[in-house]
Amino acid sequence: MTKLMQWLSAGLMFVGLWAPILLGWTPVPVTTNDTLRLHVWLTPVYLVLAFGLVSAAIVMYRVMTFNDCPDAYKELKHQITEAQDDLRRKGFKFE
Repeated sequence: MTKLMQWLSAGLMFVGLWAPILLGWTPVPVTTNDTLRLHVWLTPVYLVLAFGLVSAAIVMYRVMTFNDCPDAYKELKHQITEAQDDLRRKGFKFE
C-alpha cells in the first residue's frame, strides 16, 4: 500500500466518522450541546493545525540534528578544482 493510499484511507475513515456525528445520524445524539457541536465542526481545523505543528517540529528537529560531512566537503572541493583545471585546459577562462 502506498503512502497516498494510506492517507486517503485515513481521510475516508475520518469523514466516515465525522459526517454522521455532524449530521446527527448517530443513535445517540452527540451534538445536543452547542459548545460540543462547535468543536465537532472545528475538528478538521484542529487536525490541520496539529498536522502543521507536528510537521514543523519534525523539520526543526531534523535541522538541529543535521550532520556535517567534512570528508564529503573535501571531496567535493577536490572535484570542483579538477573540473576547473579540466575546463582551463580546454580553453575556458574563469574570472
